[in-house]
Amino acid sequence: MYDDNITPGDERVSTLFHDTARDVEVDVAALVSGGITRGRAKHRLQTAGTAFAAAVGVVGVVGAALTVGPGLGSGGVAPAGAPAVSASTPTPLVPPTSKPVPPPANKPSGKPSGKPTNIPPPPTAEIPVRAASLPGTFTQLFPGKITQAEKRTGRIIDDGKQNQIAHFLWKGYLTTVAFSAYSGTPAQRCAEISRQGQTCAARPDGTFLLSDSGQEPAVDGGGRGNSAMLITKDHYEIFIQSYTYGRKGGPNLSSQPPFSQEQLKQAVTSKTWF
Repeated sequence: MYDDNITPGDERVSTLFHDTARDVEVDVAALVSGGITRGRAKHRLQTAGTAFAAAVGVVGVVGAALTVGPGLGSGGVAPAGAPAVSASTPTPLVPPTSKPVPPPANKPSGKPSGKPTNIPPPPTAEIPVRAASLPGTFTQLFPGKITQAEKRTGRIIDDGKQNQIAHFLWKGYLTTVAFSAYSGTPAQRCAEISRQGQTCAARPDGTFLLSDSGQEPAVDGGGRGNSAMLITKDHYEIFIQSYTYGRKGGPNLSSQPPFSQEQLKQAVTSKTWF
């Protein structure tokens, strides 16, 4: 329909606008990506400092778990192939994601950088072991044949002062050993984990110990996992998890993991690691 109110000047402006914009290519992917990035940054700011989530972050484990993490990733990460648990069963421990201590607030510079500046850095610690040595050290506690885990677990993850994680097979059973940094004191770390439903037991030497077990739904294979973790006084946690299978989604090699919670608690508190 023709609009009587349109003047020749309006038509010239409209024509000029269309001619100018005709050759401008809109990078839709970049716009969408930018929006997602900003949304994720906002989410990280809102959730930074929440208690641990199954993660090797921790650690960088695939399949969903190792998230290498110990702190994994932080951090942390849950071991790759960690059993998915139903609502009626306890959740297997996974390398927790530590609660970072926020750094001093940055003073505004007057110029927006486009990047979040108040995301706390991941915790670090002087971890006394290296991921590559963990499988061999484990056999000093539990003699047995060590072979590689499937590639997607990440196998050996050296994340410096944040995480040292090893996924391997012990006599064919998937096993994870991880040392991961955390922030705060051992008691604060214990309180953080306890808020998530786990119970930490204080030890006379000032460390805290916890263990757990879980089972995935039968439709997913019904695999089981046992785990234990020691919160040390040196700002890192020692975590071990044992599974009933050799790979996530694979057949169960036995009805129970090869190591009980009690055995794993003894393992994480052993001086053999040092």
